[in-house]
Amino acid sequence: MAIIEWEERYSVGSSVMDGHHKQLFDIYNRLYTEISKGQGINVVQGSLNELVDYTKYHFAEEEKMLASVNYPDLEMHKGLHKKFISDLENVRHDIANGMEYIALIKLLSSTRSWLQEHILQIDAGYSHLVKAYS
Repeated sequence: MAIIEWEERYSVGSSVMDGHHKQLFDIYNRLYTEISKGQGINVVQGSLNELVDYTKYHFAEEEKMLASVNYPDLEMHKGLHKKFISDLENVRHDIANGMEYIALIKLLSSTRSWLQEHILQIDAGYSHLVKAYS
């Protein structure tokens, strides 16, 4: 069962970025399923690592795209990305220090909210500039 379903309202006008966002939703949904089914921490950590790695890749690509279209709020956007990566790294740190339960609950709630709100409120602000970026 997908917790975050892709809907057209999440489209930012770039098939490349929409594909990245869909991949992030897929990784999140897998992570949610693993946690809710009580999978071992090693399984969950694997998906968490994938989420962190893919998020870093996506942010780098998105920032390159935004720079290429002279997006006026690029520095603010980069700051939001940096903060989210820091939050994910903090979850990994908490898990490594034996605080799995708290870290995983925080991960599920904050990541879902962040993905949805960031795409709908922040990324939507660049859609008019990237229609041709595919």
